[in-house]
Formats: sequence, C-alpha cells, structure tokens
Amino acid sequence: MKTATKVIVIILYCTILISVIIFNENINQFIINNFIYKKELKELTLNDYSKREDYDYVQITHDFETKSKKDILNNIYTIVDSGMDEFSFYCDKDYVKCVDDIKEISGESNSLTLINNFVHPYNSFNKLFISTNSMGKITISVDKLYNEVDIAYINKTMNEISSEVLTEGMSYNDAIKAVHDYLINNTKYDEEKSNEIKNNIYSANINNSHKATGLYSNHIALCSGYTDAMAIFLNYLNIRNYKISTDDHIWNAVELDNNWYHLDLTWDDPVRSDGVNMLIYDFFLADDEQFLKIQTTQHSYNKEIYPEMTSNS
Repeated sequence: MKTATKVIVIILYCTILISVIIFNENINQFIINNFIYKKELKELTLNDYSKREDYDYVQITHDFETKSKKDILNNIYTIVDSGMDEFSFYCDKDYVKCVDDIKEISGESNSLTLINNFVHPYNSFNKLFISTNSMGKITISVDKLYNEVDIAYINKTMNEISSEVLTEGMSYNDAIKAVHDYLINNTKYDEEKSNEIKNNIYSANINNSHKATGLYSNHIALCSGYTDAMAIFLNYLNIRNYKISTDDHIWNAVELDNNWYHLDLTWDDPVRSDGVNMLIYDFFLADDEQFLKIQTTQHSYNKEIYPEMTSNS
C-alpha cells in the first residue's frame, strides 16, 4: 500500500515537473495557476442591481486576467458592480509590477471613488479594502454605502412616488422631468452640513443627507443625496446613466437617443436667502455646450473620465 502511494506521489511530481518545463513556468506559479487559483477562487455572482455596463473609463471584465493597471481598475469595477462583498483574483505571472500598482491604486482615493460613479448606488461602497499576499492574490472587500434596510425603504418610497407622478406611456423625458420636479419640490439643500464640510468640520451626518435615504426620510440632501436618488430612479426606469463628480460636486449624466445629457438637481433647486423654494430647469437634460455656458466652477469636470458627454452627434 505504501509502495503504491509512493508511486502515485512520484508520478504526480514528475507530471508537475514536466509541465513546468514544457510551459516554461516556475513551479510556484504553476501550482498557483493550476491548483490554488482554480480551487480557491469563488465564481463571480451578480445581484439584482448589477448594471454590467461598459464605459470609456471602466469596462466589465470577463476573465479577470490581470496584466496591467487598467486591468486592475476594470477588475475592481466589475467586482463592485456585481454587488459581491468580497472577491479575489491573481496577478499574471509576467506582470511584475502588479502588487506595486495595486498599492498605488489603493493610495489614489479619487481613482477608487470614481468607480462608484459608474455602478448602481445600491452597489456603491462606503469603504473599499484591498489586500495582497506574496503569491499575487488580490482580495477586494466592499463595505457598501446602502444596507438592506436602506434599500427596502428607498424601494418602497420610490414605488409610492412612481404611482403618484408617473403614468403609463410617458416618454423618458417626461418621466425624468416628473421625478426631477418631485424630488426638488420635496427636498431642501442641507446648507448646514455643506458649510461644515467647507470648514473641515466632520461631525456625523445624522440626517443622512449625503444619501438617498436622507432625502426621502428627512427631505434634506447634499448634492450626493440628490444625485443618488435620481440615479436610483433612472435605473428603475431602465435609462442608461452614470454620475459625474468634481472635487466638490456631483450630478447625473443621462443617455437618451444615443446622446448624453447633464442633469443636476442640486443646481435646479437653488438656495435663496429669503427661504423661498424654487424649481428651475437650467441644468435639466442640458447638452455639454449648454451646460458649460453657465459658468460655475463646480461643473468643471474631467472630460477624459467622461468622454461620452462630448460625443453627441
């Protein structure tokens, strides 16, 4: 019996050795690729809010081959978009800078935060944790911005609003306008929290005005609250969209008839010193030229990240 076991071990060893020679791989990488990698990694699963959309800035990956910094970014985007809380992939054997590039991306908070602009708000993250090991395994752990209670509450509220403001046969433009008007007419900008942020005062946001939950429950919002609420509705209506952000502002981008338009609820809900509530349409489905004619420093966005906005025919 022991002899038979030894023979099996010898045959297995020889098989691995021959394979290593044939494929010109070092033994550690061979074991990773053919044993550890295949057995350990989970299969990517998608939740109900995965959009699976490709954009110029990031694209969905289908094989998790990791040979460049762009592949890393696409892998992270694909994982966040999927709605999974944790997922791992491996660096390619010839990608010697992989771990260094991962560390560089981890330190670029803006690069990671931008990923949230392209996924459904329900799959967006509050924090993203990236860990590596000596074998080139990269593990992405996602702490989501919206929990299950938030999602259930928003969906219930959104359904109630839909039955109130949307009618069967409405055009996309009319549906967007109805939601735009409802959200603005029932929300005030959170000036107090905005001033705290401008003055580097980081107290707890008890109103949740940075999220759609704060907009619906407390009728108060920062620009991120307006934008998330609108994005959730746009996804509900099956209208392609993403979010555009600068250092101090964020708004929606919407695709209609193969053209992209800006939609900024925050700026269409101006704050007046006399307290009068206003609803304007200066930033409602404006093309890029119209949008940038109104000079606001907060709208000076990076066109290399959102080139779709300038590609209207």
